[in-house]
Amino acid sequence: MNFGSQIKLIRNKNNLTQEQFAEQLNISRQTVSAWENNRYFPDIEMIVDISKTFDLSLDDLILGDTIVKEKLVSDGKMIKRVRLSVLSMIFFLVGILSALLFIIIPSHVSEKGILQEPWFLVILATFSILTGLVIGIINLIALLANHYKFNK
Repeated sequence: MNFGSQIKLIRNKNNLTQEQFAEQLNISRQTVSAWENNRYFPDIEMIVDISKTFDLSLDDLILGDTIVKEKLVSDGKMIKRVRLSVLSMIFFLVGILSALLFIIIPSHVSEKGILQEPWFLVILATFSILTGLVIGIINLIALLANHYKFNK
């Protein structure tokens, strides 16, 4: 049974209109209609809310429809890709900031005649930029592989 049919069945078993069903979940009636017509599917949080509200197991809601399972897996992968992208950007920005600080912070000669320069910033900049690039490239390869897999 597809997800839309399951939602309609749950609603009818509880003698609810689309409006009443929507009120219990704090969503619009149009959303319920869209689910019942399989125009789109809820996210995992809403599926858990439906499960709790109508005392159903998640298996009943999710495992009955392969499209919903695929959407939830796809959403999970997208969240991982976004996190990797953010992590990559953070490393890259730390690297750029470290390089700029190395340029800005002046070197000086100590009282003992030793040249003092903030070389640790060069190491930090190099490590951060390379790490950001590696994470970004891995994320891009995963994205392209996923795109190729679904378009094949």
